[in-house]
Amino acid sequence: MNVLALDAANKCGYAHTNGISGVWRYNKKKTDHPGTKWLVFMARLRDMLQNCPTDKIVYEQPHNRGGAATHSGHGYITCIEYVASGLGIEVDSVHSATIKKHATGSGRASKEDMIKACQEKLGVEPMDDNEADALWLLQVAVSEGSD
Repeated sequence: MNVLALDAANKCGYAHTNGISGVWRYNKKKTDHPGTKWLVFMARLRDMLQNCPTDKIVYEQPHNRGGAATHSGHGYITCIEYVASGLGIEVDSVHSATIKKHATGSGRASKEDMIKACQEKLGVEPMDDNEADALWLLQVAVSEGSD
């Protein structure tokens, strides 16, 4: 099964079972419409899915603390579900504590701990914590899929 893991945010970490990973950054300009980040994100997601056959997208569940972060988290989920639905791709989510526990043994691991776990356990040097989270999210998704 081909899986795309997303730590969806303005700095979106991604990792695919085909071996590619990285971070998509959205840098808002003063002249951007508030909806521009959704259009940019969906275009990047569609491009990824066009170039990388994908059976399932798994994303890190956003924390609902209110305000702009919650609004963005729900917006990214909506974009993922919208694009995936149009392409017939399965979608699932994983809580951040599950990802952290899989990576480090602790559901309360720091960003630095997640990066260090990538380096030591996966032999990967992620560009930041967003890519690290996506890489570990992919590991969770693949391990759950093999049960």
